[in-house]
Amino acid sequence: MAQEGMNKVILLGNVGSEHAEVRYLPSGTAKSRFRLATNRVWIDNASGERKSHAEWHTIICWNKTAEWVGQNVKARQEVYVEGELRYRDYEKNGVKVTVAEVVCPKVSIRNWRNDLYGDATTQPAAVVNKPVQQQLPTPAASQVEDDIPF
Repeated sequence: MAQEGMNKVILLGNVGSEHAEVRYLPSGTAKSRFRLATNRVWIDNASGERKSHAEWHTIICWNKTAEWVGQNVKARQEVYVEGELRYRDYEKNGVKVTVAEVVCPKVSIRNWRNDLYGDATTQPAAVVNKPVQQQLPTPAASQVEDDIPF
């Protein structure tokens, strides 16, 4: 009997496309697609120079995650994704093409606060670093129940 394996991808990188493309299948299911760049940095042994190389990954999201990505993910944002590596084949001009995609049910935006205030480099540090306080509404006395089950 074959053992169950693990297929998990975790990436932290920058969104490359202008925005995440969201499309709806005929069934009404939302699908988003965007490209994510991860950078590898190393020191060249021969020259001592710092070098880097960007790898581009295709990220696919479905349903509510796809809709959220379409509304919130923008170009150049730093994004954290978790998902599975999947391969699919299609034919283009009579040639079989295989693509690798990361299917992600989990996407989060790093430096979300900087996105709220715009580019962090153009804002005063006191504004960018100020915690966001959200005032929650206080329920009226008639809305408070005495029979709370916990």
